[in-house]
Amino acid sequence: MRLFKSGRIYDFMSVRHYWIGFSFFLIGLALVLLFMGKAHLGTDFLGGTEIEVAFTKPVDVGEVRSAVHRSDFSAPSVVKVDDPKHPFRYLIRVHEVSTISQPKRQQIERILCLTGPPGDCPEERRSSEVRFSPGGDKITVRFRSTPDLAWVKTRISAVKGISLRPGENNPFIQNARDNKVEIQLMSKGDQLMAGLHKWLGADRVPQHSLRTEWIGPRAGAQLRDSAIKSVAISIVFIMVYIAFRFDVRFAPGCV
Repeated sequence: MRLFKSGRIYDFMSVRHYWIGFSFFLIGLALVLLFMGKAHLGTDFLGGTEIEVAFTKPVDVGEVRSAVHRSDFSAPSVVKVDDPKHPFRYLIRVHEVSTISQPKRQQIERILCLTGPPGDCPEERRSSEVRFSPGGDKITVRFRSTPDLAWVKTRISAVKGISLRPGENNPFIQNARDNKVEIQLMSKGDQLMAGLHKWLGADRVPQHSLRTEWIGPRAGAQLRDSAIKSVAISIVFIMVYIAFRFDVRFAPGCV
């Protein structure tokens, strides 16, 4: 079957100026949108917290998003996950992470008497080391003498923006010989689940999430930069291949 009759002449080149102009217009429009627009990056590139929850009763996306907003989280992303075993399974992403900022770390170090003034921190309360976990959900403190857990709990509870994980044994002595105390904090995943319990009810929200993951903004920026470099390098090698593969006259058009 012939789609084009033999002997016919199709003069594409006679309208080349229109199509060249249209091509440059599209390129210019793409550049304008590139610089004026904003890419919708995911949690891997921006950093954030992601949890999966299998609700025990029917709940819609609007209800979940409203509950996350009311729990003081901004710009949540709520996606329903198809799962025959869990018909009410949702993926919830927020931009907040559990990392503790540097000013907040310095405040905690003063509160736990690593750098606090002598009047507020007597010698028997002094600590020699305060460490923060990468996920921002644990603080490890080494004291110079036997620690008073009730005093530690009272002091750390006074720090705004820091919430202790519920439980009778928190904080607890991790190593009695070294006077080492571990303080467990509520991560953003824990706070998300607590907010869902509060606003949607314990009858619909399970006790624990199916999965909790987080990535810090610094790691997200490194992933973003690596992705841009990888794409740029691959484009260069593709252009080099085209330049050698095709005739010089046709290579620019192929590129």
